[in-house]
Amino acid sequence: MSSYQLAFFGVAALLSVATLLGCGGSLSTEPSKIEADHARAKPAAEPAEVLALNRARLEFAVALYRELAAAHPETANVITSPVSAAHVLSALYGGARGETASQFETALHLPDELRGGDLHPVANTADASLAEAVQ
Repeated sequence: MSSYQLAFFGVAALLSVATLLGCGGSLSTEPSKIEADHARAKPAAEPAEVLALNRARLEFAVALYRELAAAHPETANVITSPVSAAHVLSALYGGARGETASQFETALHLPDELRGGDLHPVANTADASLAEAVQ
């Protein structure tokens, strides 16, 4: 075994041990459950804002799929989670300013009424109503 391979496996072993210790050192296969000590506040955004956000998310999903499909024309199988991507970009948008915020607004297909403001209450209302609908 070369010294490079030995070093690689040594670092991999150390990282594995550090990861286990950082996670409490437990190797239990039982899922952990975290419960809040209070009920989640009911978000309140205007229905028109929620509808506008849902339309923007749909436009984003279609645009994302088209970009991915065009980038991989050799296959018709493209798997993605546009909802997850939109959530991440929306979270990042909350901290963006200036030209960066404008680029997020364009990428997320946000309509004028949702640009420049706090998107999180609207997104929270949309997500809560979706969660409520599937329960």
